[in-house]
Amino acid sequence: MGVLDDYMVAPGLSLLEKTRIQAQVLVPVMRALRAELGREKADALVKGALRDWSREVFAKVGEGIEGSPGRKFAKMNRALEEITMSEVTFEMRRQDKKRSNST
Repeated sequence: MGVLDDYMVAPGLSLLEKTRIQAQVLVPVMRALRAELGREKADALVKGALRDWSREVFAKVGEGIEGSPGRKFAKMNRALEEITMSEVTFEMRRQDKKRSNST
């Protein structure tokens, strides 16, 4: 059992399917908030709410992992990589200092 298993909604759904479901809910909410509050305020509100939620989730996950904060972070990061890498593919075309500075 992985460290994130208790927090994964509907493990039978692909990452893309989950993202589509989230977008179906969040996009209309964001549009309504932006119309009511303006883009800057709405984006800041949602960003703060998601940041707080993320911190809470990862703090709970971290409680179940023994070791230093660095070890906890590394284990959670590996778990997220496993979830993502099993469904997302990409091709690294260039990885050097020049490219990193131009983005």
